[in-house]
Amino acid sequence: MGLQKALYRFVMNNGEDGEVDLDEIDVPENSLDLKLYNLMKKKMVTDVNLENIDSVIYLISDKILEKFSSAVRGLYL
Repeated sequence: MGLQKALYRFVMNNGEDGEVDLDEIDVPENSLDLKLYNLMKKKMVTDVNLENIDSVIYLISDKILEKFSSAVRGLYL
């Protein structure tokens, strides 16, 4: 499952009207939702909704695409 789908599912499972305020919800019991919840709390994400999913992915993914492209670029130099 992709991160975008997982976050969409998180919003649908834990929010109302397509929005989740992480400070207002109970800690999720589902293991995937709990992992996402912990990642977002660690990165100080306070809310996630259908409009900001891409921004949240960028914040919680530790810039994995940038690290990957830097590593690949380093192989060619």
